[in-house]
Amino acid sequence: MDVLSDTVRTPNRAGRSRRGRRPAGVRHAKRRAELGPVKIALVGCGYIAQAEHIPNWRQLPGADLVAVVDNRSALAEEVGEYYRVPSFSSMQAALAEAEVDAVDICTPPASHAGLVEEAARAGKHVLVEKPFADSAETARTALASATIRGVVVMVGYPRPFDFDVAYLTDLISSGSLGRVLGLHTVFKISHPASYTRIGDFERVLPVPVGDGSAHDLRLRLLEQSVHHLNLFGLWFGSRPVVDAVRWSGRLWSVSASAGGIPLTHFNAGQSGHGEEIWAYFEKGSVHVRPWSPHLPSTYGSVTVTPTGGAGVYQPVLARRNPYLVMLESFQARVNRLEDWRADVDRAVGDLELIDDIVAWFEQSAMDRTPPA
Repeated sequence: MDVLSDTVRTPNRAGRSRRGRRPAGVRHAKRRAELGPVKIALVGCGYIAQAEHIPNWRQLPGADLVAVVDNRSALAEEVGEYYRVPSFSSMQAALAEAEVDAVDICTPPASHAGLVEEAARAGKHVLVEKPFADSAETARTALASATIRGVVVMVGYPRPFDFDVAYLTDLISSGSLGRVLGLHTVFKISHPASYTRIGDFERVLPVPVGDGSAHDLRLRLLEQSVHHLNLFGLWFGSRPVVDAVRWSGRLWSVSASAGGIPLTHFNAGQSGHGEEIWAYFEKGSVHVRPWSPHLPSTYGSVTVTPTGGAGVYQPVLARRNPYLVMLESFQARVNRLEDWRADVDRAVGDLELIDDIVAWFEQSAMDRTPPA
């Protein structure tokens, strides 16, 4: 069975790569070409695992869900019994007893970095739900651990795999509508998810309705708005500069810029429902409504309005579940050990941007506080 060599490429001062020895005793990932199905251990059996990850893994050819893990042992047992998959109360136990190639981490953000490092030390590839971690610092530590062990890491952002969002991505990269003049996005969610719920559990990280605190802002950014912040990095290739952060009632607004392009994001929390993106170009505008299959009250759409308003059209797209396409991408990266670093660096950049946004808000609050 072929394995990675005992060397790892590291950058030298000229920016090229050179070969360096792996530390003694480090377990590293196996090449998986023609080795059969990718064996997956899913960690965290709550909402998003039940709504999207488990059902999609089970219908994906070339993947085999071999273990489910949750520290709420009763929940793990119920999910395991329902899907006829072995259950465990810790990832360590699952990796010790089951034959596993990769782990899919669907736990709360505060646990992500530690689980990524644990899986990497065991030589397992990692898909981790967004955000990568709860801070940029812990994400960088986990990334370093995975890099030196040669495992594939992917952060689970479904939006880049959404066919409506991908259509807009193509318009931006091709320049067919000219330069981007500005972007405006909205995240709001109030309708309950629709999926087969197994077991009696509460979401570990509910997002507060909103009290205007920096803590409320960070939670909303980590749990919800990070979907859109990640797209800013995908489209413009650099971390946006924060210009202003405002709170009004349940509404947070963030104004930023990337390469001189104004970007505005609104998090409206529970005051409405549905994600929306408006992109303004030299030759027209585009409105995108992404699709979340477990939130069936809205469906994906794209509307393109050329400058002047004539010839408005909605492209016909053969949409597929973006979570399923995301899992397919992870499976392909594991099988071919594809280069994954740029996407994960962007995920770390998302956390750095969240730090920037919260810091801007905290500083502005201090500036507004009258002296004693």
